[in-house]
Amino acid sequence: MAWALLSENSDSGESVGSESKIGFRGTRFSISKAGRLYLSDYGNNFTFCSDCDSYVTQVRHIMGPDWTGRLRIRYGGDTYCVAGPRRWVYVGKTNVFCHEHFSGYILGAGRNLPLSPPTPSLYSGPHTHGQVGERWTIPEQGFARNKGKIGNVGIRITQGDWVWSTSKHQGFIEKMRSMFHLEDWLRFYITCYGYIVRPVNSRYWGDAYNIDIEHQYAVVAEEANSAARSINQRIDNRSEDADPNLYFVCGHIDDLMDGQIPVPDEHDPKTGDVDQDKRKWG
Repeated sequence: MAWALLSENSDSGESVGSESKIGFRGTRFSISKAGRLYLSDYGNNFTFCSDCDSYVTQVRHIMGPDWTGRLRIRYGGDTYCVAGPRRWVYVGKTNVFCHEHFSGYILGAGRNLPLSPPTPSLYSGPHTHGQVGERWTIPEQGFARNKGKIGNVGIRITQGDWVWSTSKHQGFIEKMRSMFHLEDWLRFYITCYGYIVRPVNSRYWGDAYNIDIEHQYAVVAEEANSAARSINQRIDNRSEDADPNLYFVCGHIDDLMDGQIPVPDEHDPKTGDVDQDKRKWG
């Protein structure tokens, strides 16, 4: 079933057509000049949704008949479109239903990812920067304590300058620290389908986190060939002396976070500065 845009207020209280209170965050998609929804990847690889014309028409009804550009979808459906420099508009809630629409990738629309936790599982979507989902970080415990943010997750805007969730996620944090026990700072992303995904450096593959990378890659290559190509390009694009980071699925928000997406602090003016389209942030 094709996506549909619902005219409902956002979880942050924005009405359809109003400017974003929480910046530009979520899983990234785009609409082309020809009016087609697509997923972008390394090397100018674009994968188009085969049956999303009606969805594009709904978005353009809010943004304008010729609008093109990027949109981001949070878990729960809240959808934001670029309306100008540092200006984003809430257009409604996207119902992504339970079917895959982008050939060569498995984004997990039907809880159908190739591999399943408790082992971190190689992500079968694009491995490009800023595309995967809504970014947050579990801070090192001493840092969180000093900030009075034990149980919160945050986003670094600039060096030493953070914005925080108003919601507490202590149980989730404990689960993540158990899974990734060798790291202090745990950056993670929440996809529009509700998966918790995070980059894991190759030094932690193998025995450290029980990741059989060769087996996992073989499964992804067989079931999601475009994702495998993205993985290869991410590895090829790294600096010559750098260890590769790839994205791994940790579980689903319904299982790890009781379905509760972190709540941005609308009273902190820096929350509106969150821009996942920036090449470097957080």
